[in-house]
Amino acid sequence: MKTYTVHRRRAGEETPGAELSSPRLLRHRRWVRNLIFGDEDAVVFVKEGVCWPAAVFTLLWALWHRLWAFALCLCAVGVALGVFLDALEPDPIRDLTLIIAVLILIGCFANDARRRALAWRGYDFVGVVVGNGADGAAQRFLDGPDSTAEGSRP
Repeated sequence: MKTYTVHRRRAGEETPGAELSSPRLLRHRRWVRNLIFGDEDAVVFVKEGVCWPAAVFTLLWALWHRLWAFALCLCAVGVALGVFLDALEPDPIRDLTLIIAVLILIGCFANDARRRALAWRGYDFVGVVVGNGADGAAQRFLDGPDSTAEGSRP
């Protein structure tokens, strides 16, 4: 069973100055906003723990989840790590160990960066749900607080 945090977009948020804009301009703003921030009405489930896809596909994972600042930080960390390793005497075992350690560290903090980005984009933390996967967690979330876990029923 995996634990997920649930985030929902705040209801009623509208683009500032929307009443003064033309319908065409509003359509373009909405398109750009969806490109940058994603679906406005979505409920997002973020897994707790190490995010292995983020550890393996660091930059692609960050761009896929529209974490632009996190992707920029990952590039800076990669460049800094490359410069640091280039300044040292070549030792393949040490270099590989250091790179793997940095990738695991990125995986440990990737979902936290995603939660912070969701909060900045206007998503509220709704709660925590446990499920066999993202689909199971979504189903338990949709079932509501009346659903109980198996084995806990009298």
